[in-house]
Amino acid sequence: MRRLLFQTLLFLAINIPLYFLVASIPPLRYDFTNDTTKSVLLAMTKDAHYDLLVMGTSHARLFSNDGTHKRLEEALGLSLFNIGKDGGHGGVLPEFLFLSRFYEKGNSADTLLYLVDPWVFFSPQWNENAHFLEWEPADVPFLVRAVQEGASRIPIINNLQYKLDPVWLKSEPLPPTPRTVKVPTLAAGAEQCAHDIPNSYQEGLNRENFTRYSALFERTIDLAEAHGVKRIVFVVPTTICPSIPGKAMMIDFLSDLKTRHPKVELYDLSRTMNDPAYFYDYNHLNFDGMEIFTREYLVPLVGKGSAGVRTLGDMAKKAPLE
Repeated sequence: MRRLLFQTLLFLAINIPLYFLVASIPPLRYDFTNDTTKSVLLAMTKDAHYDLLVMGTSHARLFSNDGTHKRLEEALGLSLFNIGKDGGHGGVLPEFLFLSRFYEKGNSADTLLYLVDPWVFFSPQWNENAHFLEWEPADVPFLVRAVQEGASRIPIINNLQYKLDPVWLKSEPLPPTPRTVKVPTLAAGAEQCAHDIPNSYQEGLNRENFTRYSALFERTIDLAEAHGVKRIVFVVPTTICPSIPGKAMMIDFLSDLKTRHPKVELYDLSRTMNDPAYFYDYNHLNFDGMEIFTREYLVPLVGKGSAGVRTLGDMAKKAPLE
């Protein structure tokens, strides 16, 4: 029995350090940044200050993907860090965890820009069960915090397994390739939307889930305020999807949140752009779309020297007619 115990401990003593050494190969090979990796933690700095911190779902990642990050910084006249996640991995819980790690590493930001989608409030699929750790390094303090905050074994096991995958071990900086695909017609966009919506809302508009994730969302705001953020800007992202389930519930919640948190601003930009030529699918702007969205909406909203337009009405005046 003692021999078996000794062999087990010896095995662990040798293989655990070896595992973490192998898992750390990509971070050791390259100095990754927001625009060269989709990993939040690989790009995350230490003791840095940013003018703007972006968070949320794939709508937030659009600000850093495909060569957009540096162009956006130049257009806004601001330094920018992005903790958004695409692939359905930017739920309320993952974003809370990434924001916590951002602050734990001594970072700070003046303005928080949160791209908020309704579906993140309605299912564990986008939260404790999401594969949000797949492209992240084996960061032990982060993994421990994730478990403490309720992440299931699904993302944890996924993270640990993926670190030995050749795809991870061969990770290289992403090339800045603009996404120029266009949705051909509004009808085609509506068809894509109808196909994807059931997957986004597998538990429907579950009110119990909404209440639970709304409470965690407010903790996210409390965390940002505790670390000295000056503005918290919520944006409902633009889309050509004909309808957005749960949007009214989310807007009501965010509006109520705004009354309790003076630093919060809310802008519904979901209907600001309706030309399918500016989207690569029904829900995401392509390169040309991002150029226009940045110039017409982001610059006046969060650009250097702006104080925000403050009201939904003022922003709506800039929106094209549907």
